[in-house]
Amino acid sequence: MMKLLKYEIRRGYEQYIILFIAMLVVAVLVRFGSFSQIMNEGAVISEDGSLSIPVIAAIVLLMIYGLLVFGSVIFVGLQILRNFNTSMFKSQGYLTLTLPVSTSKLLISKTLVASLWFGLTVLVIFVSSVVMIDIPLTWENVFGTHFDMGILLLGIFEFMVGVLQTVLCAYMIITFVHTKYIKGHRILAAIIAYIVVSIVQMGVTYIFQSDLIHQVSLFGMSVTTSSTVETMDLYNDILLKDTAMQLAIATAWGAIYFFVCKYLLQRKIELD
Repeated sequence: MMKLLKYEIRRGYEQYIILFIAMLVVAVLVRFGSFSQIMNEGAVISEDGSLSIPVIAAIVLLMIYGLLVFGSVIFVGLQILRNFNTSMFKSQGYLTLTLPVSTSKLLISKTLVASLWFGLTVLVIFVSSVVMIDIPLTWENVFGTHFDMGILLLGIFEFMVGVLQTVLCAYMIITFVHTKYIKGHRILAAIIAYIVVSIVQMGVTYIFQSDLIHQVSLFGMSVTTSSTVETMDLYNDILLKDTAMQLAIATAWGAIYFFVCKYLLQRKIELD
């Protein structure tokens, strides 16, 4: 299992690292370069009425940073899909599927590494954004004085499980379009399958969350009649229930996608 994980991590990690470093470097340049000069000099408009050079530089750097953030999410997502498709269903798939490891271990290793890269992308975006913000990030400033630490930790865990579930859903759809049921137009079939799966998932999720949605509506009516402390306690309680429910639902869907994908890999696939 560890060898599989190391192999998956080594596949194209240089591209991810370069992208992460680029985002952090641009964020540092914005924070301690152009913006710092603007704050020190206080000059936004030059003597001839045009924007000063530091302002122009800051705008350009912010545009570059925005493109890097948008591009990183698209790039990482496409790389995850491409790596799975290439390693499992192209010529390399014959070697991958004949490795002396179980289908479960193979699928778990690919899912964990893909989720790792996506999670690191989100983390780097968050860190680089924090670097550019000239505001003290205290607990009270970010979450308020009545926010529950347990909710934050549960939310982080729910996010991680959600990423795993999303990756498994993508893997299941890619695997499905390489089965004997799909003979052509695989991209179109994948898009249709994704839409159908998303609709079903949202519908089932709504059914399980209908009670929480009702509580949220009641919370909105109680805000005007309760004290601040009571309101925050009620808000934290609803948020905790919602996060726990989201975690349970994401875990259930992830398990379904995993076993469906495993079944298709073992019994139904057709390699290119």
